[in-house]
Amino acid sequence: MRADINHDKKLILVWKSTQEADLPIPNELEREIAPLRQKKYKLIIMKSGTEDLFDPTLYLLKMNRMKMAEQEVKAEKIAGQTPEPA
Repeated sequence: MRADINHDKKLILVWKSTQEADLPIPNELEREIAPLRQKKYKLIIMKSGTEDLFDPTLYLLKMNRMKMAEQEVKAEKIAGQTPEPA
Protein backbone atom coordinates (compact mmCIF):
# COMPACT_ATOMS: atom_id res chain seq x y z
CA MET A 1 0.00 0.00 0.00
CA ARG A 2 1.28 3.44 -0.86
CA ALA A 3 0.08 7.02 -0.84
CA ASP A 4 0.65 9.68 -3.49
CA ILE A 5 0.03 13.27 -2.43
CA ASN A 6 -0.93 16.02 -4.87
CA HIS A 7 -0.52 19.30 -3.03
CA ASP A 8 -1.77 21.41 -5.94
CA LYS A 9 -5.16 19.66 -6.00
CA LYS A 10 -5.17 18.80 -2.28
CA LEU A 11 -5.56 15.07 -2.93
CA ILE A 12 -4.26 12.01 -1.12
CA LEU A 13 -4.37 8.89 -3.30
CA VAL A 14 -3.96 5.64 -1.38
CA TRP A 15 -3.24 2.71 -3.68
CA LYS A 16 -4.21 -0.77 -2.47
CA SER A 17 -3.32 -4.01 -4.20
CA THR A 18 -5.88 -6.80 -4.60
CA GLN A 19 -4.51 -8.47 -1.45
CA GLU A 20 -4.78 -5.22 0.54
CA ALA A 21 -8.23 -4.18 -0.72
CA ASP A 22 -10.09 -5.10 2.48
CA LEU A 23 -7.36 -4.07 4.91
CA PRO A 24 -7.50 -0.78 6.83
CA ILE A 25 -4.90 1.90 6.19
CA PRO A 26 -1.82 1.06 8.32
CA ASN A 27 -1.23 3.25 11.38
CA GLU A 28 2.07 4.65 10.09
CA LEU A 29 0.44 5.75 6.83
CA GLU A 30 -2.57 7.13 8.71
CA ARG A 31 -0.22 9.22 10.89
CA GLU A 32 1.51 10.53 7.76
CA ILE A 33 -1.71 11.67 6.08
CA ALA A 34 -3.60 12.84 9.20
CA PRO A 35 -2.17 16.41 9.13
CA LEU A 36 -3.14 16.73 5.48
CA ARG A 37 -6.69 15.57 6.14
CA GLN A 38 -6.97 18.30 8.78
CA LYS A 39 -5.99 20.75 6.03
CA LYS A 40 -9.04 19.53 4.03
CA TYR A 41 -7.13 17.27 1.63
CA LYS A 42 -9.48 14.79 -0.02
CA LEU A 43 -8.67 11.11 0.59
CA ILE A 44 -9.22 8.79 -2.36
CA ILE A 45 -8.64 5.06 -1.98
CA MET A 46 -7.83 3.21 -5.21
CA LYS A 47 -8.26 -0.57 -5.15
CA SER A 48 -6.95 -3.02 -7.72
CA GLY A 49 -9.58 -5.11 -9.38
CA THR A 50 -9.65 -8.59 -10.81
CA GLU A 51 -11.54 -7.96 -14.04
CA ASP A 52 -10.01 -7.86 -17.50
CA LEU A 53 -9.91 -4.22 -18.64
CA PHE A 54 -9.28 -4.81 -22.33
CA ASP A 55 -12.88 -4.63 -23.60
CA PRO A 56 -13.99 -1.74 -21.35
CA THR A 57 -10.88 0.23 -22.37
CA LEU A 58 -11.61 -0.35 -26.06
CA TYR A 59 -15.18 0.84 -25.54
CA LEU A 60 -13.97 3.97 -23.72
CA LEU A 61 -11.49 4.76 -26.50
CA LYS A 62 -14.21 4.25 -29.13
CA MET A 63 -16.59 6.60 -27.32
CA ASN A 64 -13.88 9.25 -26.93
CA ARG A 65 -13.05 9.01 -30.64
CA MET A 66 -16.73 9.41 -31.51
CA LYS A 67 -17.07 12.48 -29.28
CA MET A 68 -13.98 14.03 -30.87
CA ALA A 69 -15.37 13.41 -34.37
CA GLU A 70 -18.70 15.00 -33.39
CA GLN A 71 -16.89 18.05 -32.02
CA GLU A 72 -14.83 18.36 -35.21
CA VAL A 73 -17.94 18.24 -37.39
CA LYS A 74 -19.68 20.80 -35.19
CA ALA A 75 -16.65 23.12 -35.38
CA GLU A 76 -16.49 22.72 -39.16
CA LYS A 77 -20.20 23.57 -39.48
CA ILE A 78 -19.71 26.69 -37.37
CA ALA A 79 -16.75 27.70 -39.55
CA GLY A 80 -18.85 27.07 -42.69
CA GLN A 81 -16.55 24.40 -44.04
CA THR A 82 -19.02 21.52 -44.19
CA PRO A 83 -22.40 21.74 -45.93
CA GLU A 84 -25.45 20.51 -44.06
CA PRO A 85 -26.58 17.00 -45.12
CA ALA A 86 -29.64 16.90 -47.38
